[in-house]
Amino acid sequence: MSTLTHGQRAQAARREREQARAQPVAPKRPYIIINGATMVAIAAIALTLIGILYLVQTSQVAQLGYDLSRLQTQRDAATLEISELEYEIARYESLQTVEEVATSQLGMTPLSNYAFIDLRMPEQRNLTVPPVAESESQTFFERVFDAVLGVGSAESERVDMTQYTLGE
Repeated sequence: MSTLTHGQRAQAARREREQARAQPVAPKRPYIIINGATMVAIAAIALTLIGILYLVQTSQVAQLGYDLSRLQTQRDAATLEISELEYEIARYESLQTVEEVATSQLGMTPLSNYAFIDLRMPEQRNLTVPPVAESESQTFFERVFDAVLGVGSAESERVDMTQYTLGE
């Protein structure tokens, strides 16, 4: 156990505090000492950077303006070309131009002798109904399998094209 009494301990603690107060406290030094010339240099660098950024931004905006103007000119030229092509199409579609090209370039002549043929529709009761050919029925799964594999079947009969000739 300690031989000091409670009052003695309190006196010792007060003395230590007084000694600590009596010693001069050294002021904390800043890491960087900033004087007037340093402040002016920092301000000049900051203003220079801001000015450069402003000039870069302004030049980019001007370049975008030139690009926009160029694109608008191209759009106007394309619109004019479309209008000219539409006019040319309309001119070539006119009956007068078609007739002129047919006679001068293709060697066609206007039709002079023509006749109208009156065709009568056959009566419905005289028509015969063609017989329906029965096809082999497939199950649902066979049809799905054929569809997946790309197999198809024709529903009509084969026609012999040799019996037809061009009209002479």
